[in-house]
This record gives sequence, structure tokens and C-alpha cells, in this order.
Amino acid sequence: MRPLKTTYKYLFFDLDHTLWDHNANSEETLRELYQKYSLEQIGNFCSDSFCQTFDTINRQLWSLNEAGEMGREELRSQRFVRVLEALGSTSHPEWVTVGLDRDYMSICPAKPGLLPYAREVLEYCHKRFPMYVLTNGFSDVQDIKLKAAGIEHFFDGIYTAEDAGAAKPSTIFFDYVLKKINAKPQDCLMVGDNLKADIIGAASAGIDSVFYNPYRRKYNIPVQRDIHCLSELLKIL
Repeated sequence: MRPLKTTYKYLFFDLDHTLWDHNANSEETLRELYQKYSLEQIGNFCSDSFCQTFDTINRQLWSLNEAGEMGREELRSQRFVRVLEALGSTSHPEWVTVGLDRDYMSICPAKPGLLPYAREVLEYCHKRFPMYVLTNGFSDVQDIKLKAAGIEHFFDGIYTAEDAGAAKPSTIFFDYVLKKINAKPQDCLMVGDNLKADIIGAASAGIDSVFYNPYRRKYNIPVQRDIHCLSELLKIL
């Protein structure tokens, strides 16, 4: 694996789990929904179990989506159905899961939580590079997340899987972005937390990358650089 260059012209950032603190924002939302829908009366499970089960199933469904095995509408319609079923609740009315999805998609993106040093890194980098968000997330909530967190002004654009017609790690996604901003792959650097979507995807498109790995997960694929805190980017760029 080639080393990182000393200079780049464009920076690409994943959003969820890289800049925007999806785990904290999602958990806060889920605890609110647990109370709102009185879920303790639907099944014998606590709010902790509800949050943990959602996180597990949500990751599984997004992996299926990135592999092209599940569409976004199916992901949304099935997410809370599978969560409640996994928690042993199979007799709840349909309006509960429909309402949970609707409210989750309304409340969670409006949460402002960022990961440590995200704002400081963006403040430093936006003075030096054009920056873009590259995400597989739903198109209709990305602007909401950026504005809620107060970081929308740092970015020159947002590109989603829905825009590109394919999700990361597909080269279709990255080629679409490169064409849109009229950039060469060797001039770009991708920063993300997902080994498959962000790191392998970028490499397939000829784009250098930094793997954001705050939990120090073990991996068996070559990466150009991994960091455990976003502040380490300041030493690279």
C-alpha cells in the first residue's frame, strides 16, 4: 500500500461515525422514543436493550444496503419491525413501528452531537481545502445533520448514494463525485470509519484514504494510515 502524499487538493469526509456522533445522537433519540411509545408495555425489555438491539440490527441492514441486497425503503420499513421482533415483541400494532421510524428520522438528524475534535479539524481544514461530505445516508437528512451540528458552512458540497445511483464502496459513487467536482483521484483524500465503504471504496477509485479507527478495531486489509482521534489529521494535512 502506497504511503500518503504530502499534499492534496480536495478532502472527502464520511459523516456518520466520522464527524457526526451517530452513536450518541441515535441513543438519545431511541431513549426518547422508548418513553414516548411506552415500549415497556409492549415487551419485556428495557431502554438499554432497545438501544443495543437497534444498533446491531441497523448495522446489519446498512451492510445489506451497501452490498446492494436491500433497498432504502425496505431498510426503513423493516428496521424497527426487526428490532421489536428480536426483543420478543410480535403482537404490537403496525402504527408503532411506522411511528418509530417516522419519529426517528425526524428527531435523530436534528441532534447536534459531533465526535471529539471534529469541529476543530474542520475549522483548520476548510481554510486550506475544498471539502465534501460523501455518505451512504439518506439524502433528505444530511443537510439537517450538518446544520444541527453547525458545520454546514465548512463544506462545498454533499454527495449521497442516492445522488450517485450507487453506494460506497462502488467505484460508480466515487467516479460520480470526481466528475461532479472535476477532480483527479490522486488529488483527493478520503477520511472515514468504514473499512469497506470508505477505505476499500476509495482505493478502488484510486483515491488515498485515512481510516478513522477510534475503537482500535483489528483489521486484516492494508490501509495507508489509521488514526484513533480526529486531531491526528492535523499532523497529516
